[in-house]
Amino acid sequence: MKNSSTRGAAVALLGLLLLVGAPWIGEVRGDRPVDEAAMKKKMNAWARELGVKCAYCHVQQGRTFDYEAETPLKRVAHVCDEKFVQRLELQGRPVSCADCHDRKTKIFPARDGAAPPTPAPGGGG
Repeated sequence: MKNSSTRGAAVALLGLLLLVGAPWIGEVRGDRPVDEAAMKKKMNAWARELGVKCAYCHVQQGRTFDYEAETPLKRVAHVCDEKFVQRLELQGRPVSCADCHDRKTKIFPARDGAAPPTPAPGGGG
C-alpha cells in the first residue's frame, strides 16, 4: 500500500509541476535546428505512448498538418520531455511518456509496483 501511495504522490507532484509550470512554458523549439528523422521517431513514440493521433497536438488543415504551428498541447509535450523524460529514470532506465500516461492523455501510474521516477545521474535540474 505504501508503494502505491508513494507512486500516487509522485504522479500528483508531476501534475502539479505541469500546472504551475504554465508561466515557464515558452516557445516550442525556437531557432534550434531540428533533425527531422529523430523528431519523427520521437513524435511516433509519443503518439503511441499517449494513445493519440497527430491531430491531438498539431493543427490539421484538410489532409495535411501544420507541424510548425504552436499549440498549447505541443508546449506541454515539450515541457514534459525537457523537464521530466530527459532528466528522470525509473528503476535504472530512462522514463517515457508511457510511465506516467499508459496510453492515456491524463497522468496515471503505468505499472504495478513501479517506483516513482528519480533524477538521472547528471540529469541536472
